[in-house]
Amino acid sequence: MESKCTPDRLVYLISLILLSTISCRSSTHAQLDKALSDYLATRKYVNENYDSYKHIREMMRDSFMINTNRKQKYSIHPMDSFTIDSLLLFNKNGDRFVTTINLKKLSLKTSFIDVLIEAHGVRIGEEWYFDRSFDVPVTREHFSQYKYKPLSYDLLSFLNRTTNMNRYYNVNQDQNLIIDYMILDKRLSGRTLYGVKDYSDEEFIQKTKDRYNIKCSNKMDSIEIQAIYSTIDTTEIPNEPIITQERKERIDNYSRTLNTIGINVN
Repeated sequence: MESKCTPDRLVYLISLILLSTISCRSSTHAQLDKALSDYLATRKYVNENYDSYKHIREMMRDSFMINTNRKQKYSIHPMDSFTIDSLLLFNKNGDRFVTTINLKKLSLKTSFIDVLIEAHGVRIGEEWYFDRSFDVPVTREHFSQYKYKPLSYDLLSFLNRTTNMNRYYNVNQDQNLIIDYMILDKRLSGRTLYGVKDYSDEEFIQKTKDRYNIKCSNKMDSIEIQAIYSTIDTTEIPNEPIITQERKERIDNYSRTLNTIGINVN
């Protein structure tokens, strides 16, 4: 799905760039320490709360898989690989949540990025409706010695939780994750999800259903599908570039840090 570079998206892009540079700048070690602390708090939160919402996460995964298999436009490419992150943050009413999708870009062999995606769910009556919003690319070679090999799901989850999701929570002195409901509710409002309009409850429900129905009915035609797969089949994976000393030191430093919390880069 294409997304415009809105002010909110610029914030996410800037935060990602900051995180991508902290491993090689001694003046910003505190930022990396905070990212590690935040991630451990999210892991603790998931361990304590996952059973209460795992069925919703599974429904979301199945929904995206169905859309993908039907080759709907704006769905995830069938040749890419993704997971719905296990961290779901719900509003106080429990009828809306935000999460992230960790996506390995495999559909283009020349790709040197993977993708962080924010996604959300809205419950209307007994039915859940799922959608995705903005995408943020992650340059593989910043974290890995391989430019054309995808990053691990664990690393993508770490980046998603500490650059995208961290605006919706705080961490207290006991390393507990505390949801910031004011910011989360603002993010999950109709104005933020669907545009600049203040939607009434009735309008929000109708807008959610309309968007879902449009996406379900909007499929790629056979010519478009054939062109995509033809490009994939005829493309060769490029040779890996030579690793500079500066890049090697950055990757080694980052890997050592991630290893302390059991995360492998690839």
